[in-house]
Amino acid sequence: MKLSATSVSLSLIFFLAVLSQSNASIWRLPHIPENQTNVVELWKQMDKNFKSAAQSVIKTLMPRVMESSSELNISSQCMRQGLQLVTGLRSLKNWAFSFLDSSAKMPEGLERATFTHLGEYEECLDIIVPHSKNKDKVQFQGQYCLVEIRFPLPPKTKRYRWHDRLEELNNFTGTEFTTLMRNNAHMHYLVPLTLGLCIPSGCSKDDLSQVLVSEAKKVPLMVEVVSCEIKDDEIHFTAGQIGAIVISCFLGTLVILGTFLEKRSKSKNITHTHLGFRILLSFSVITNFKKLTSTKTSMDSFNCLHGIRFLTITWVVLAHTYFYPGCFLTRFRMLFRSYAFASETFTQMMTNGSECVDTFLFMGYVLQSKRKLAYKVKSF
Repeated sequence: MKLSATSVSLSLIFFLAVLSQSNASIWRLPHIPENQTNVVELWKQMDKNFKSAAQSVIKTLMPRVMESSSELNISSQCMRQGLQLVTGLRSLKNWAFSFLDSSAKMPEGLERATFTHLGEYEECLDIIVPHSKNKDKVQFQGQYCLVEIRFPLPPKTKRYRWHDRLEELNNFTGTEFTTLMRNNAHMHYLVPLTLGLCIPSGCSKDDLSQVLVSEAKKVPLMVEVVSCEIKDDEIHFTAGQIGAIVISCFLGTLVILGTFLEKRSKSKNITHTHLGFRILLSFSVITNFKKLTSTKTSMDSFNCLHGIRFLTITWVVLAHTYFYPGCFLTRFRMLFRSYAFASETFTQMMTNGSECVDTFLFMGYVLQSKRKLAYKVKSF
């Protein structure tokens, strides 16, 4: 049996892809030293070292935590669950480790304004701490909170541009890092350092705010707890969502009625002249699908407009595809480099994507001018 050229080409591409250096590494076994035979003892030693490290860290931080908590008006429930969390961390409980694991850590890329560190939202909300005596009973669960942190800023008196500087900080001199932050401090009006923290559900938004504000004053920084959320199995709809559902159901009903009416009219050969029936027929799936998929063109149509429309739609899709993960992501990651990113040639197609709307306006004006010209010719 002869193989076609396409089959041979696809087979070669497959083997080249599998055997390439990047993909071949998947099949390569890791290098294991030959002297590591007693793996169980090594795991026991590793577990012992982890426990020792956790206890050492907690022993160092506990006096400071107790001192701060005594000065703040934190609820007894939050204090109790906080102590249970510390006890769980000392014993390296899985649920206690999840509280730290799902929270944002020391921000990386801060020098380039990576200002958003959201942690693990789903992992935090899935944390359930069982009761010590009754495993089926829940003591508390994970609560996800968003915290915004800003460097000290004066009241905003004007709209700042990219290369602007805060006049109040012109006389400030410090280390290279603080000088870099000073030069871009005006950006914190719009984009703060955002952290996702996972705390016990018994702690309120006010409890967390007190702790963070107390610690931030020592730096000093401006801290604000934006929101806190606990996993809730019940579905809650806002007024806007309810309105959107009602409108969608109403439009869906019109589509169903219009389709049924058109199908019934064709089967019984009935022509509807009433305005209400004609409005319903305009929602019919049958007619609208035929119009959307039709490729017929008249002699009076401008075929060049189809090319403009295709290029414009391609431009819109390209801009929207890259705009959110591309340009919007730089608002949260590497903000200080976003100006250089926006100046690149390829990025100009995205940052100037709003200009594609002008082509739709141009096509509308051309068609409208054509209709008016045809009407004048007929009148003449």
